[in-house]
Parts: sequence; C-alpha cells; structure tokens
Amino acid sequence: MSRSRPGSVPLGKPIVSVAPLLFLCLFLADSTAWSGEPRGKPAWAQGEVLFKLKSHAPFEEIGRIDKDSDADSHEEIAEVGFDTIRRVRSRSRSTEELIQVLMRNPHVAYAEPNFILYAGQTVPNDPSYSQLWPA
Repeated sequence: MSRSRPGSVPLGKPIVSVAPLLFLCLFLADSTAWSGEPRGKPAWAQGEVLFKLKSHAPFEEIGRIDKDSDADSHEEIAEVGFDTIRRVRSRSRSTEELIQVLMRNPHVAYAEPNFILYAGQTVPNDPSYSQLWPA
C-alpha cells in the first residue's frame, strides 16, 4: 500500500480538469460577450454609410448621390492615394437602404456601414502585449 500526502493525486490516476467545462458554461451563458458588439450598443452609425467613387466618376455624381440618398450631410473623411472616402448621412433612409441605393449607382466602387469600434472591443495581436504592464 502506497502512502501519499493529503491533498495530492496518486500517480497513474487521470486528473479531470474543470476548466473546459467552466469555459463552455460561460460561453453558453453569455454568448453576446463573444459577438464583438457591446451589449445595447449599435454596431454602426444608423443612417450613415462610407463609400468611394470609382476613379472615372464625374464630379456631378456627388450631387446625384446626395439627392438619391436624401443626404442630411455629405463629407470627405479620408484621402487614400488618389481616392477619397466619403461619408453620407441620410434624413430618411436606413443604413441598409443607403447601401442599396449607392451600390445601384455605376460610379460607386463600394459602400459599407460606418462601423463603430468601442474601446475594449479588441485586443492587440502583439504576442508580448500581456507583458507590457505588471498585473
């Protein structure tokens, strides 16, 4: 008969870890925590769209886009090379409707929602990130 210290696990017997079970329970209990969207906060600015015109688009096309989208505001927000990223906000159209209207225009290269990034929503992919500050 072998003797072991109190609280120790004898060799040869499997140790069952509760960590995977705990993780699964937490995941199933609150799956919105893993969705990337903070609870109760929108994923994008409602009624706003970011878009880019194709390089051969005539300048007059901006006025047509404003009219078709019922624009409340329209502004240039970034220069990327020779291209301009624009934001349009509509008085009456939803984000989804704005994207459909813009993508029907042959002069629009792309249109997407104006996504909102919340603080704490992402973690840097730096493998040494956890070593930057002591716990």
